[in-house]
Amino acid sequence: MKSQTEELSKLQQLELELAKKDQGTLDDYMHSQALTSDQSEMTKGYLIKVLLAIFSISLGTTGSYWGFSPPAAILTVINTDIAVMLTHTANWRWCYYVYIILIGCAFVLEFLFYHPPTFNQLHGGQRTLAEEFSRIDFIGVFLFVSGLALFLLGVSWGGQPLPWKSVRILCLIIIGGIILILFILWEIYSNVSNPLVPMHFFKDVRGFVCLNIICIVSGVLYVSLSVIWPSQVAAIYGAQAKGWRDNAWLSTTIAFGIWGGIVIFGSLFHVVKHIRLQVIVFTLVSTAFAGALASGNTHNKGQSAAFSFLATFPAGILELIPVTLCQLDANDADLGSVFAIIFMMRTAWGSIFTTVFLAILTNKTPSEIANRVPDAAIAAGLPSSSLTSLFAAIKVGTPAALAAVPGINPTIQQAVASSLADAYAASYAYVYYAAVAVGGVGLIAAASMKDYDHMLTSHVSRRIYTNQNIGDVETEAQSNSAQLDDKPLSAHVEREII
Repeated sequence: MKSQTEELSKLQQLELELAKKDQGTLDDYMHSQALTSDQSEMTKGYLIKVLLAIFSISLGTTGSYWGFSPPAAILTVINTDIAVMLTHTANWRWCYYVYIILIGCAFVLEFLFYHPPTFNQLHGGQRTLAEEFSRIDFIGVFLFVSGLALFLLGVSWGGQPLPWKSVRILCLIIIGGIILILFILWEIYSNVSNPLVPMHFFKDVRGFVCLNIICIVSGVLYVSLSVIWPSQVAAIYGAQAKGWRDNAWLSTTIAFGIWGGIVIFGSLFHVVKHIRLQVIVFTLVSTAFAGALASGNTHNKGQSAAFSFLATFPAGILELIPVTLCQLDANDADLGSVFAIIFMMRTAWGSIFTTVFLAILTNKTPSEIANRVPDAAIAAGLPSSSLTSLFAAIKVGTPAALAAVPGINPTIQQAVASSLADAYAASYAYVYYAAVAVGGVGLIAAASMKDYDHMLTSHVSRRIYTNQNIGDVETEAQSNSAQLDDKPLSAHVEREII
């Protein structure tokens, strides 16, 4: 085994620039190295432990973990059918009772078997827990949490239940946006030693920034489709369903696509290499089939179901690849920061664009109904004087309300139902046009990102240790700390490689 200084990535160089300003950050870098290893050094017994704690493998082979996830994937995929079945056989509360039971079991297992690195292993003995607590960027936390909460509340409540022009919605969005701007300015100019979101990360345009954009786009595509597609199934294909199971299973195509892609591609992407090319292809396929969903109507249910599956088949892994790559690019001490930032961006922008897509649907549906339903109803024999009552019944959305429309009969009801489905199909098409525009942004980011193949190494950032060798880890951490003053800054990120 020999020691070799790896070439620093741009993100690591930016991290070290911050470390020059704060001794505590530099200490954390050295103590994180005491917890690292190389996968080639692992014994057979260690690999058995890895099956129980899969994150203690090298980041370059983390994708192999997703090959072990079919049991979880199956439960995730069929949960719609399980939930509706519970509703029909017991009551809707059992959907939550089952969740509470599972979470309780997970909590017990985590409490008994999950033992992360101790405070001394991560930070050494130079700082106490109280001193580390004092390094938290409390002002940044307050600005970020309050600004994001207000902004997302405004975006989520806008249109439904409150109109976008209402004072409450405008105040939530504007005040939340201003606070988020203040948060960004605080993180840039405050010079806090331990910022909540280190803004220098975003100077790495072809690395960290592109990965964030790709993760955001993939999140927007599959989060929004997870919301939009089930409502489309009910609105367009609900009348054709022979029972509740038809719609329940048709709604699972999104989950099947997401988890199918994660299990299959997740196990192979680090083996195939050519990561940048893979990301381009995944983004292109996901965007293309999201756009193809605009062709959905009452006559091509099977085609639309296939397109919904293929649109999300690359989307799940397309989100997880950037999450893995950003950790490869960062120093070990900053793994939590880059991971949290990229997932926060995905979740926040996913929520925002889901609301945008729903707003598009809400705005387009009334005009499409007005363009299609009256002509179909009158052609089927409905008196024109009953159109006002018909629109009121459509707004209520119940069979009883529709049956109460003056002059209506089963033939007219069938014509109205068919034209309504066509109107909804035309409205959903605009949502998928917007999704193509978002996918185009992701495609640009994928084409611009740098190559990560050389980072798929056997370096293990956190390995599993037994009680017998915990003391050795703490000793190594102290030894690393003692060398801080004796080495140039660039040497602090040396890694042991074969």
